[in-house]
Amino acid sequence: MAEKFLCSSLFRRQVVQKLSDSEYLELQVALILQPELGDLIPDSGGCESCVGASRAVAKASAVVVRIIYYYWYSPASLIYFLVLYSKADRDDLSAEEKKAFAS
Repeated sequence: MAEKFLCSSLFRRQVVQKLSDSEYLELQVALILQPELGDLIPDSGGCESCVGASRAVAKASAVVVRIIYYYWYSPASLIYFLVLYSKADRDDLSAEEKKAFAS
């Protein structure tokens, strides 16, 4: 079970634009209960990706967002949110981004 969350400065800017407070709380609760909820991203050094829906962006219908995070198992469990983007903005991380996360 995750005990603590940290956010990159990029994620902080993105989350206020893409998720409501309640959606962000739902994401955190889901990851507290199941930190390995996301799929491992190949060649990213262990980063995971999960998908959620946001009504904060489009009030009429949900917008699919992708959340990139890293989960540390020990000594104290920690989830580090790296990037959040809507599927409408882009499909996936670039090879350069994956390499940067892996280092």
